[in-house]
Amino acid sequence: MANSGRGFTRGNMERENEHQGNNPPAVFDAGDRPGHAGEFQECTPQGDLLDESTRIQLDYDDEPLPPTSEKNNKWRMMN
Repeated sequence: MANSGRGFTRGNMERENEHQGNNPPAVFDAGDRPGHAGEFQECTPQGDLLDESTRIQLDYDDEPLPPTSEKNNKWRMMN
């Protein structure tokens, strides 16, 4: 059977803000560069938001996310 051409292309698999490794969608590790400025809030490894006092603002597209308050916590995109 010939390849029908249906399936994922490399471009589809590497879209920005898509599911990243073991993280839920729109959840990033400390040090990741999400590719756009905006608000991020610290969350648990499963993506559950923590207190709003942990919300930060990235001002530049190429800015990395800072360390979290707990070792395994992550950052969730808010906008």
